[in-house]
Amino acid sequence: MFIVFFISWVFFLFILEFKLSIDNNNEVKSLHLNKSRWIKNITFGIVNRIIEPFTLIIVSLLAVKYSIFNQYALIESNKLLLIILIPLNLLILDFVSYWYHVLCHKIDFFWNLHELHHLDNRIDCTTGFRIHILELLGATLLRGLVIICLGIPLEIVILFEMILQVEGMFHHSNIKINPKFDKILRKIIITPNFHRVHHYNQHKYYNSNYGFIFPYWDYIFNTYNDNFKKNEFGLKYAEDKKYGAIKQLLLPLYGRSILERKRKRKKPLLKSFFSKV
Repeated sequence: MFIVFFISWVFFLFILEFKLSIDNNNEVKSLHLNKSRWIKNITFGIVNRIIEPFTLIIVSLLAVKYSIFNQYALIESNKLLLIILIPLNLLILDFVSYWYHVLCHKIDFFWNLHELHHLDNRIDCTTGFRIHILELLGATLLRGLVIICLGIPLEIVILFEMILQVEGMFHHSNIKINPKFDKILRKIIITPNFHRVHHYNQHKYYNSNYGFIFPYWDYIFNTYNDNFKKNEFGLKYAEDKKYGAIKQLLLPLYGRSILERKRKRKKPLLKSFFSKV
């Protein structure tokens, strides 16, 4: 059922982008047609959607089964606790996802994986598909550890993943939203305007606005950037069209980012804890 809803949601966003897509001056224009880019992005999405669900199900089931703390017992004792536990657990899982995203920008090996996502020199809902499968598996394993420690119920884990997928497509969409409404909405969830800054091609911008579902962590940890006027996407040191999907998937396995490849130098997977990229 969710798969049907998700496909419908992506299709709906795609239709909106044909009418409400934004150009470099933040003006509404027709969606830029680029079939080769879409094919590449959707290829990443297909690979991820084939592999990730199985890993997610296995990790989540094992994590719930061997959890140290049992939230089910709390819920059985008082059903009203669900009112607190559902939003609390969603916030916790999103908090963990926020910090995983930060580490993807700070640790060399993870940046090599995450770089694939930032190479896209345009942004629309298909950008949400282009994530390295190893990055997704890393996020799943990290959340699995949290589920084990806190005993988060499987139903809430599934709910989080569903919201994450829907919100991920939404905040990557290139849709013009009324500024006044967007200002209110981005206090509650990540909006396209909020996340668009994260895909600008300068270091100070793509190292900001890390949030996945909720914007609170960016506000709290001072990683929020509200420069919504600039609109140049991608990475300055590389062009996406020069690297095929297979090459982008394989490069991180050699412990090298595209920047390092351009500099023609090799380095270990974890040369340093904090990356300077």
